[in-house]
Formats: sequence, structure tokens, C-alpha cells
Amino acid sequence: MKEFMATYSLVRDRFEVSRPTPEPLHDWRVSRVAQELLAKSGRVELTLARASETLRLTPAHLGRRFKRTVGIGFRQFAATARLENVALLLQGSTLSIKEIATKAGYKHASDLNHSFKKSYGMSPREFRQRSGL
Repeated sequence: MKEFMATYSLVRDRFEVSRPTPEPLHDWRVSRVAQELLAKSGRVELTLARASETLRLTPAHLGRRFKRTVGIGFRQFAATARLENVALLLQGSTLSIKEIATKAGYKHASDLNHSFKKSYGMSPREFRQRSGL
């Protein structure tokens, strides 16, 4: 739960979620999906369809519950969790950007570069250089 709230704070700040805090996570299904997204962060593709099938909800219903509880949509949360994991790897490891892209579940390093630059305003290489590695 603590890890979820820390990532939620990062997501809220990045996307300027209008609601100051999410609804309480008494919805165990949404909590479970969010925790899976944070734990996997790209190693395994967790889709709304797969999660809803596991939880025996329709994708539309789970998507609405997720957004109501977390404050942003499933895809946006998943993408942000994935990029936060990449940022941590860029700061705390000497892996190449290509290796980090593969580890985070990107098919090509160029896909990571595009997503990272769109979100952070700089390439992964620039981010790493500014972080001191």
C-alpha cells in the first residue's frame, strides 16, 4: 500500500490529477491491479483485458473502477509506472539503454526513447547524464 501511494503521488504530480487524493482503496480489485502494475513494471504485459478476466469483471467496468479509485486511467497509470521504473534503472544501474528497454518490456530502444522523451522532456541518455551516471 505504501508503494502504491508513493507511485500515486508521482503520477498525480506528473499528470496533475484534479482530485487531491484517490478514493480509499477499499476496492481490493483495483488495489490488486495497481500493485501488479507497480510490481511488474513492464516485465509482464498486464492489460486491462487480462486483469478484468482474472478478476471476473468486464474491461469497461474495471477501467471505470480503476479511474474512480486511482484518479487516472489504467493505460496512463501502467505507462507511468513503467517509465518510473526506467528512470530508476537509468539512475541506479550501469545497464545500457537497450538493456533497460528490454528489461522494461519495450520491443525496441527507440520505443523507449520516444515514450521517455514525451514524458520527461529529454532522452534517456540525457536523463542519465543529468543524474550523474
